[in-house]
Amino acid sequence: MTGQEKFANRNATTGTSRAAGAVRSISLTSLLLGCSTLALPAFAQQSDGQGAAAKDVVVVTAQKREESITQVPIAISAFSGDDIDRMRIESLDDVVTLAPNTNYKDQSPSAPSISIRGITSDESGAGSESAVSTYLDGVDISRREGSQMAIYDLERIEVVRGPQGTLFGTAAEVGALSLITAKPKDRFEASVAVSAGNLDYLKAEGMVNLPLADWAALRISGVHQERTGYIKNRVAANGDSPDYMGVDTTAARASLLLRPTDSLKVTLIGYHEENDPSGTQFTSFTIPNASG
Repeated sequence: MTGQEKFANRNATTGTSRAAGAVRSISLTSLLLGCSTLALPAFAQQSDGQGAAAKDVVVVTAQKREESITQVPIAISAFSGDDIDRMRIESLDDVVTLAPNTNYKDQSPSAPSISIRGITSDESGAGSESAVSTYLDGVDISRREGSQMAIYDLERIEVVRGPQGTLFGTAAEVGALSLITAKPKDRFEASVAVSAGNLDYLKAEGMVNLPLADWAALRISGVHQERTGYIKNRVAANGDSPDYMGVDTTAARASLLLRPTDSLKVTLIGYHEENDPSGTQFTSFTIPNASG
């Protein structure tokens, strides 16, 4: 091999090494740029998330104390008063429809049935308890006969899934439903809402908040809702019975807030509700003949 050939091979080898080094440099630079490009949106998203979290913090009391819902180690769904108004939640059926793994069966106001994760209890009586505990402002109303309530003027609704015996008692074997009513405030407020629809639907809801003194306030709210049934009652005598699945509910609530000292706060709540629905349809597996 001549000296020129050796020089050419040496230059070719050096050129190849330089080209490989250039490729490695370009690949490393591209990798670093790619990491930077991926990292920047992550920081932006984190910043936006922190701003949104600071703005919309959902406070719950599922563990008997006020805390952010993101800090609660429990499977929980919470709906604020604004959520209830925006999503037009009017009954417990609407509430459980929005909560995962939760179902509601409206047999009648005296026999509602709530199931969580496929488990429920349809037993009723003085000595029986539902598998899903229902609370109104922390008061246990787990008997099925009293757990059906109109949804109005609420501060928050919480649906807790999973065994909650430690926090909610033995009746909360598979979960609990907690309704927190809006409490009296130290400023005047009032609202009235009326809505109408098909099937003679009519709903009227109102609220008034009155500050009585620096240490007392009163809040009165009520709702009336009615609607004719949408399941035709074809077996009623003379056809004069109302159709099934009608609604006729009237409810009222009064809350009195007393603060005699800075360290003592007392809230007295009176609640009354009347339900007179037209009945619930049941599917019959008996085929009627000509004589009925």
